[in-house]
Amino acid sequence: MKSALVISIAALVWAAYLPAESIRVRIYQGPLASPALRHARLRQQGELLLVGGLSVRFTNGGADFTTQAGLEIGPGVYTGRFVARLSGGELRLVNVVEFERYLPGVLAGEISSSWPLEAAKAQAVAARSFARIQMGQSRSQAYDLDGTPLSQVFLGTVSNHPLFIEAAAKTRGQVLLWKGQPVIAYFHANSGGETERPGDVWPGSDRDYGYLRNVRTPWSEGAPNFRWATNIAVAELQAIFASQAKGASLRGVRVTNWSPSDRARAFELDYDDHPRTVDGNTFRLAVGALRLPSLRVKLSRQGDQLHFEGRGFGHGVGLCQWSALVMAQRGYGYREILRTFFPETTLSEPPASRAK
Repeated sequence: MKSALVISIAALVWAAYLPAESIRVRIYQGPLASPALRHARLRQQGELLLVGGLSVRFTNGGADFTTQAGLEIGPGVYTGRFVARLSGGELRLVNVVEFERYLPGVLAGEISSSWPLEAAKAQAVAARSFARIQMGQSRSQAYDLDGTPLSQVFLGTVSNHPLFIEAAAKTRGQVLLWKGQPVIAYFHANSGGETERPGDVWPGSDRDYGYLRNVRTPWSEGAPNFRWATNIAVAELQAIFASQAKGASLRGVRVTNWSPSDRARAFELDYDDHPRTVDGNTFRLAVGALRLPSLRVKLSRQGDQLHFEGRGFGHGVGLCQWSALVMAQRGYGYREILRTFFPETTLSEPPASRAK
């Protein structure tokens, strides 16, 4: 996952995770002429959207259609029901998917098919719990969540690996609960040795997420992205933060606030008129989450370059996916894995699911 959504505990009501027949996933938003759609066979002809051999008529800019032909968008292949919105040449495409069929498509986007079953089951429960919360928060909106790292990656329901289907089936309906309420089960690729609390990553998320704590993760060592380094020119940061500069020149950058897990909570941009402070997550996303994989960094100056040495990949909150992989390889069950990263939670099923 992506940048993540910060949600108030007060809004986490039981209705957020009661079973729903389907989930609405935004799989694309952007220009209809985008290269990302080149294999989807989508084009506009007057008031019609041509989807392969299907002609869909827009009414007041919207359309609802079903196709099993398979729309290729980026790495995903999507079928079934779609809700489209077209305005000014920009298309929003939402895939409406039966909820439990949605889960294997998330696993396909988030983990490898070579992973042990117990790691895949842990990921399935975390992804299901996260999605249920989003569904409860979005009922008045056009979609429930994104099929990208902004929420959790979804690659469609076509040809999913048997591992992903089995992991979703063997945990069907299971969600994580804390004090009787569903949890927002964040996850990330690699914690770099220790997970993080939400309030130290996302400003404004100060409420008591008692199940999201700093957890030391010796299992994360050895991951391909456990250690990394990158250089960024001061001149490049000047351009990235041009809206902050207002004509001033950037002389350097330093970390001014650290979290207990040694993640940068705030950066000071040293301009020649006066310094500006940017929170850590905003800085990382502005630079690029792939270029600055995490905020567990050490920063130094090398001429006109800033040198970042870091550990881990992702925001660091919740389940560390690499640790789950290693724990499963060492014999941990998915329940033990989940208890490690979401302490004091219980594993349950929605009441309506148990009644079936």
